Amino acid sequence: MTFRQFAAFAEVAKQLNITKAARTLRMSQPSLSKHLKCLEEDYKIKLFTRYAKGIRLTDAGQEFIRDIEPILAQLEKVNQRYLNGVAEKKLERLKIGGTYGPSSRILPSLLSDFKKNYPHIDVILRSNSNAIINNLVLSGELEIAITSRKPSSFLLYAEPYVPLRRVAFVARSSPLARKNTLNLSDLANVPLIIRGAEESSSTYLMLNELKKQGHKFNIAMHCESPEAVKMAVKQNLGIGFLYYDAVKSSVESGNFKIIQIRGLNMEGQTYIVYHNQRPLSPSAEEFLKLLRQWRDNERPKKAVENKAYVLASLVPLFLCGP
Repeated sequence: MTFRQFAAFAEVAKQLNITKAARTLRMSQPSLSKHLKCLEEDYKIKLFTRYAKGIRLTDAGQEFIRDIEPILAQLEKVNQRYLNGVAEKKLERLKIGGTYGPSSRILPSLLSDFKKNYPHIDVILRSNSNAIINNLVLSGELEIAITSRKPSSFLLYAEPYVPLRRVAFVARSSPLARKNTLNLSDLANVPLIIRGAEESSSTYLMLNELKKQGHKFNIAMHCESPEAVKMAVKQNLGIGFLYYDAVKSSVESGNFKIIQIRGLNMEGQTYIVYHNQRPLSPSAEEFLKLLRQWRDNERPKKAVENKAYVLASLVPLFLCGP
């Protein structure tokens, strides 16, 4: 007796036709008949009788099928758990995060490539401020993150990644849009709109370095998200500061204009962040490899882009004079 013989008889009892049952079970009719014969010999009962159009179950056959149905149901449950993995196996999952700058371009592009190679892996992406993303990595809710600031915790390893360019921008309808450049001294007289609170904003830290050098600036508004910054700029409330990727489409469509600021380094650095005392899952290891490959491929492109940007930035300087 085998479970295969039980399953064979159950299909025959369902179809009441050996030829149809053999086709459903994808076995030859002689093989199926052999299974049925073995059952009858092992249990010394007559399970069915043949007639012109098929078979009929005997009383013993009907009782036998009722007895083996719970066994077959349990077998199916075991197969689902250990063979198919559909019912009980958890889907492999990759949890990653990023601050707003990296999440606008870097991570979506990488995730698209990752899903092509690993379509069975469920990916969760979370975007937030540096502080919150770092805390999520510390707690284990995220395995890997791309941040725009190096974390302060000694438990987090920060691997330098790719640079991101910040820009200052205004609405096309703003009087400031008539200018191509501003001096550092102008920042004290125009309202600035930045994302994040002082302790978490990389733009604020950049401006704060100017303050240490004796420059003044006027931060008129802190916004929670890049979208909020763009909305405030659209309402002509001041000059916005964001990473270029966050405003690229609006600049290209003519809604915003980028303003150059003499003497202000707008280049930002990103970091790959992960816990240095917690091993990465296999899926996270693969994603880390993809991150590094993308970085190595992007470095030559970034060098060309940055050179072109610097040259373009010099044009309004020559036109406007010192």
